[in-house]
Formats: sequence, C-alpha cells, structure tokens
Amino acid sequence: MERRLAFGTLLLMLEFGDRVLHWTTINEANILAVGGYDNGLIPPKRCSPPFGFNCTGVRSAGFRGN
Repeated sequence: MERRLAFGTLLLMLEFGDRVLHWTTINEANILAVGGYDNGLIPPKRCSPPFGFNCTGVRSAGFRGN
C-alpha cells in the first residue's frame, strides 16, 4: 500500500509540482462533500436541497427556496 501511495504522490508532483505550492491530504473526502455541502452538518455548512434534511441555516449560493 505504501508503494502505491508513494507512486501516486510522485505522479502528482511530476505533473503539478511546478504549479502547486501547498499540498494536503483529505481523509474521507466524501464526508467533507456530503457533510459540508449536501446536508450542511459540518463546516462550511452549506445545505443543498433536496439532499439536506435541515436546510434552514446557511444555504448554497444557488438555493432559491423558502
């Protein structure tokens, strides 16, 4: 597993290294996408109907509901 991660990292560095200054690893990116943008439970707390069950707070930019 470590070899695959190292190989993938090398490929990314070779392709984008001259344009990317700061790199980070996001564990479980799907949690960030769903929790942060679909149902608004974690920061940035953007709720996107019809996915969010509690869309009364901060909403996505394109939301035009009640």
